[in-house]
Amino acid sequence: TGGKSLKGKSTAEIQQLLLGEEGTKVSLTVTRGGKKLSFIIVRKQIQLSAVKTTMLGDGVGYLALSGFTSDAAAEVKKQLAELEKKGMKSLVFDLRDNGGGYVDTAQQIAGLFLESGVLAYIRDRDNNDEALSVSGSRKPYPLVVLVNGNSASASELLAGALQDYGVADLVGTQTYGKGVMQSIVTLRSGGVLKLTIRQYLTPSEQKVDKVGLTPNLVVQDPVSQLVEAYRMMGGHKVTVTAKNDIVTMEGIRMAEPSASLLDSKGKWYVNIRMGASIAGAKLEYDADKHVFKLTKGKKTRTLPSNDSHLTVKDGRTLIELDYLKKWYPGLSYSVKDNTLQLSSAG
Repeated sequence: TGGKSLKGKSTAEIQQLLLGEEGTKVSLTVTRGGKKLSFIIVRKQIQLSAVKTTMLGDGVGYLALSGFTSDAAAEVKKQLAELEKKGMKSLVFDLRDNGGGYVDTAQQIAGLFLESGVLAYIRDRDNNDEALSVSGSRKPYPLVVLVNGNSASASELLAGALQDYGVADLVGTQTYGKGVMQSIVTLRSGGVLKLTIRQYLTPSEQKVDKVGLTPNLVVQDPVSQLVEAYRMMGGHKVTVTAKNDIVTMEGIRMAEPSASLLDSKGKWYVNIRMGASIAGAKLEYDADKHVFKLTKGKKTRTLPSNDSHLTVKDGRTLIELDYLKKWYPGLSYSVKDNTLQLSSAG
């Protein structure tokens, strides 16, 4: 842009350089596959939807909400209706990496799943409570909510309400823990003072701030979180593709460091947590005995952490895929263009 090199610049710096008046043009040159490619891009405003949906199979719908924008409630309602038309029997509601937004939007979305109740209580320093009421209707199908350490603020209020009322179980990791209202006071010196004036509590009066929500089922890695939620909602067959630490399941892309590895002998390895989850097995690690335990049904298999069928990449343990297949014959895989496709009937 303007003959300037973008090499070594941060994403924020690049965005600032590319911004400009709507309708103007910017010329970009990129190197791809050793070749230089030039593009002329016309600047214009774009509106990205905060909602993404798909059908995962076996009647399990998937809806991801990236933020509680002003129009998110209407879009969630619309997309739920579309999924229901496609025969959705259960729902995976993904609030991972959702940092929050408008609280009234969270109230409206809660009304899509709750007949009556409260989204949360707002408590002041004198212990006076104000209820954020909710009214709506309850869905005839079950749902599960995915959360992680980046699920914050309005995400925690919605997830906490659905959990407290028994409408949904939470799957994932402890949420961020942002549950306060703050006021900004301008000082004569030109500085500002941020004052915490109220805090949010869930319907069962659980504190959120600096605590977060504890999932009903704690699952650490992103792919396993989605797979476990899908199976909880009645799903069976799972198919994922893995390439360059990006794993895709039914069009849902997830960053999964050390998801797979092809060693110098031509053997494929997969992250042991992800592999076990796709195979339908529960993984545990005995830190005292340094042993992995994989349990499916009534059968438990053990594997020492120094076993030759295991390897470590970037601090994560991977298991030889052919060896895992011997344990779980329902597991299958194929490779094309250095992309691993892994499937299991569950």
